[in-house]
Amino acid sequence: MSAIWNYFKLSGRVAFCKEEGCEYKKDYPPKSSTNTLIWHIQHKHGEKYKEYAKKRKQNEENCQRSIK
Repeated sequence: MSAIWNYFKLSGRVAFCKEEGCEYKKDYPPKSSTNTLIWHIQHKHGEKYKEYAKKRKQNEENCQRSIK
């Protein structure tokens, strides 16, 4: 599961940003991947994006280790 879901709550077919005071929501699943959710975090919640990027990198490294 993508680390982006630490920052969004899925209710039915709508993803809601978990940041306090943020009213961003996006129909999910869209025709594309989670890129629009990632874009939102990156451009509206910069510090949270840094956390997300770190978690994503750790997940990728863990997956690569488990394959070897």
